[in-house]
Amino acid sequence: VTLEQAAKDTKAPADKINKVLAIIQTFDPPGVGARSLSECLLIQLKQKGIHDPDLLKLVESHLQCIASGKLSRVAQLIDFSVTRVPDTE
Repeated sequence: VTLEQAAKDTKAPADKINKVLAIIQTFDPPGVGARSLSECLLIQLKQKGIHDPDLLKLVESHLQCIASGKLSRVAQLIDFSVTRVPDTE
């Protein structure tokens, strides 16, 4: 359900629904309440206190390439060193 649909169904303001979702996303297990795989992983990283900018960029923008096994391409796109991303292509 989108935030807009939840607001409509509950007759609550969308900003209140968004605040409730943010609270739910702090619950265990880490990632609960996520609306996508990327959001789930970002929540998990945040809850673990991981703030690596490269890793955040990877999760935010390049999961499809990872799923396709294009790790060398991902390393190139975000300027990872070869030792940080193993070449499996």
